[in-house]
Amino acid sequence: MQSQESFAPYGIDGEEYLRTYLDGFDYTVGEVTVDGDTAQADVTLTCKSYQDIEDGIENAVVEIMETPEEILELTEEEINLKIGEVIMGAIGEIEPKETEPITLTYEQKDGTWSEAKETEDLVTDALMNH
Repeated sequence: MQSQESFAPYGIDGEEYLRTYLDGFDYTVGEVTVDGDTAQADVTLTCKSYQDIEDGIENAVVEIMETPEEILELTEEEINLKIGEVIMGAIGEIEPKETEPITLTYEQKDGTWSEAKETEDLVTDALMNH
């Protein structure tokens, strides 16, 4: 995923980008099992697919390029701002959808529960690749 700073030349506020990207985010916790110091929870996320966002941005940029006369007289800064506008519009149009259920594992150590090492990778993969 792009860093928030990488959007600055396009007039995109990083916080607004994240709000738009996460709009509609939700989750459902299914079965939870605890076995001693290990717990697992089946979770389904509802979120915008990063792949759908990339596709939407690519399609929007292609549309801009199909009508070059609209940008020929713009400055580089104005072109970048137009691209930013198109990117945010594309992201805003993506509908969140459910991921396949993932099983998150937590481990208890010294009375404190924390996520198992693979849990972060499972969540990241679900967010990026569904």
